[in-house]
Amino acid sequence: MAAPRFSLCVLMVALLTCSVIAYPNGKVPMSCGGMIPQHRHSPQSEPIHQITVSQMTFKPGDQIKVTLSGPPFRGFLLEARDAEDVSGPPIGSFTLIDSEESQLLTCEDVQGLAVSHTSSSKKTEIKVYWNAPSSAPDHIRFLATVVEKYKTYWVKIPSPVISQPNAPPFTTPKATTQPVTTTPSVSHLTKPFSASECGNKKFCVRNPLNCDPENESSCIFLSFVRDNQSVMVEMSGPSDGYVSFALSHDQWMGDDDAYLCIHEDQTVNIQPSYLTGRSYPVMDSRGTLEDMAWRLADGVIQCSFRRNISLPEVKNRFALNESYYIFFAEGAAQDGRIFRHSQQPLITYEKYDVTGPPKNVGGSRSSPLLKAHGALMFVAWMTTVSIGVLVARFFRSVWSKAFFLGEAIWFQPCRRQCLWFPCCPSAHGTELCMVTELNARLWKEEKVPASASDAHGGHLCAHLHRFCFAFCVPRRLESACRLSPVPRLCSDDFSCSSAPAGNLQTIFTRPKEASV
Repeated sequence: MAAPRFSLCVLMVALLTCSVIAYPNGKVPMSCGGMIPQHRHSPQSEPIHQITVSQMTFKPGDQIKVTLSGPPFRGFLLEARDAEDVSGPPIGSFTLIDSEESQLLTCEDVQGLAVSHTSSSKKTEIKVYWNAPSSAPDHIRFLATVVEKYKTYWVKIPSPVISQPNAPPFTTPKATTQPVTTTPSVSHLTKPFSASECGNKKFCVRNPLNCDPENESSCIFLSFVRDNQSVMVEMSGPSDGYVSFALSHDQWMGDDDAYLCIHEDQTVNIQPSYLTGRSYPVMDSRGTLEDMAWRLADGVIQCSFRRNISLPEVKNRFALNESYYIFFAEGAAQDGRIFRHSQQPLITYEKYDVTGPPKNVGGSRSSPLLKAHGALMFVAWMTTVSIGVLVARFFRSVWSKAFFLGEAIWFQPCRRQCLWFPCCPSAHGTELCMVTELNARLWKEEKVPASASDAHGGHLCAHLHRFCFAFCVPRRLESACRLSPVPRLCSDDFSCSSAPAGNLQTIFTRPKEASV
């Protein structure tokens, strides 16, 4: 039994010390095909950077210097493509000139098909060599994606076309006309929201329940007002990054219709999105929103917008005349990029139809996982452990010669209840704690605030160590308890006298008139 038990303990410790490994800066092989950063923002239309080449003709085996230059930028991705089919795979390979600023990428299992940055430091020029393959097409065009900051980037900036000497003249493909899209207008709110009509004209979610955003900067406020076939939404909360709400079919994050108000460059970007599992929100077009407005004051973000109740032609937008759990979350943001919410979201106690009769409701930030975890740990350590200690303390002398399953009866509660019985609720409590911690890590490449991640990690660490101790140590404790059966004797008033060293047990004698 010792070996399996030891192996299980080692496995548990290994789970405790596992870490999350992310790609170093610039290693983006997943973007080789489309050359589009996974930044959830639209690229800029007019490029301000340029690509130059050392020669306009090439032969298989030639090495051509390619230079990407322009205003300071932080990231880039450079590839060579068939000029007559720029959506095709990368062509040829690259050789680095400055390995501190650039690195080779492996695309389609081939090393060196693309070049990217090695760090996010600012740079104004990148130089590399392109090696022409023996099977090169007649015409080659270099393409570059350049990132200035998280939400500002350009995709597939083209270079001049280079051609083989005997190739037919290159014909520029006809440009396709892009449909003109209009940007929804956004105005500025002149005064804060008011909760005076909550329960009368507005369906409101507030925390604390009766707070008013007009007078309290710490008030979490969300209101819905139906107007014919649309709903006017108001959202307010203290945050320097973003505030958001989501409509969900259950009390778990994932597959939800979400809306964010993101503080960026002294303005607020109102953005509809969709939550797929527990990953980063998928940002959608703002074309479904109307009458958008925002306000920033005293560390509070406020925004409002109008949305049609039903949007059957738009994917992932829920109909507002059905019942949902309502989530409210806030967190940090930088350059338009949001990070995981800094605390547990506020979640309504039940589902509500925001287009129904006006109500004034609240919510809780304590998830069912945390509540179940607390209950199980209370049962484990406040009941079973206490019973085991009391039985061993007061009934040892009474049951000193009684045995059950080969063990003294007085020791059975100590062994079973102190060490083994808590393992079941403690194991489930630890599992719930692990789920909570893993949920905090599921957003890739995020910066989880220390107040959230470190607290969860330390709590989980303590639980795993406690469970491992309870599982691995009992036999050693039992052996220690049976070494040197010389007791420390106690008098009638339970004050103990000195006893020989090396004994881990204490026998409490009963008063003489009651002794057996």
